Amino acid sequence: MIWITTLYFIIVIVSGISSYGNAGLGVAISGVLAPILSWAGGSWMRASFYGGKKILGLAMGATSLCISYIWISYTGFNLTVFDISIGGVFWVFSGFGIGYFTTRREDVY
Repeated sequence: MIWITTLYFIIVIVSGISSYGNAGLGVAISGVLAPILSWAGGSWMRASFYGGKKILGLAMGATSLCISYIWISYTGFNLTVFDISIGGVFWVFSGFGIGYFTTRREDVY
């Protein structure tokens, strides 16, 4: 499962850096950091079920997802590949899902 996370990080970083030329520095930074923050939120939320701090993990996961969503919506990050437009909100929610579903019990502690 680590290869899914690695592939996701590579795609996010490359797409964020490539958007710098078209959209500017602020949009490129949000295109890289917001999906990674949402991935961390999904991972925190899944880890809370394995550990004893369920409320803290759920709060951290939901907070990081909300911050990522608001940030990427505010900057308007959008990626176009071969006439297919992929919005930043997709990257945020897919990062949260990948973080949630790829976190194993062994990764927690």
